[in-house]
Amino acid sequence: ASGNLADLERDWIYLPLTSHAEGTEIILQTAAVCGFPRVINALQIVKKLGVCEYEVVGEPPDPKDGFARGEEVLRDLFHDYTSFTSMMRGLHPDHLKFYHGFYYGTLFSRPSVPMKVRELCIVSAMAGMVVFPQFRRHLIAALNAGATTGDVRAVLEQTGAVWGTTAQTMVDAVWMDLRLGLERQEVKLRQAQEKAREGQ
Repeated sequence: ASGNLADLERDWIYLPLTSHAEGTEIILQTAAVCGFPRVINALQIVKKLGVCEYEVVGEPPDPKDGFARGEEVLRDLFHDYTSFTSMMRGLHPDHLKFYHGFYYGTLFSRPSVPMKVRELCIVSAMAGMVVFPQFRRHLIAALNAGATTGDVRAVLEQTGAVWGTTAQTMVDAVWMDLRLGLERQEVKLRQAQEKAREGQ
């Protein structure tokens, strides 16, 4: 996502052949975050180095069902789905169609990579882009997709190596703020449950 093709070349050499399909799939999905030009450059590099396979494991989703499938996925990932999609619809009349129908309904729903891994990769790609509202949202999506706080922390700890120390400091602050918010929500939930039990 940072456009550092030398690092990509180094990492691809050490990627097991059995992981090439997943590797190219993650490069492909990065178009949603950093655009097709960088994805094309990255795919050219790995093609030059050698790609064992591109095949998608399982049956790829039918694009005709993309919007409905995207809606289902997003409801699981974003618990404020209604207000979120209302905001997205207000940005541009067709924006929601791309977000639901193409990104989450087709590209991210391809079965070769679990949604948890996809969201962690999006978090990694966004870490140095100074897009904190979206970064925070995808941190939450990764957790809702099944990632543990340890999984997220392991990804975030790589930020400095890819994006630099300033980016590392900023993502650490966003993560700390999110963790504190989640902990407050858990406390409120426990208190509400205790009151409900006392009232029984």
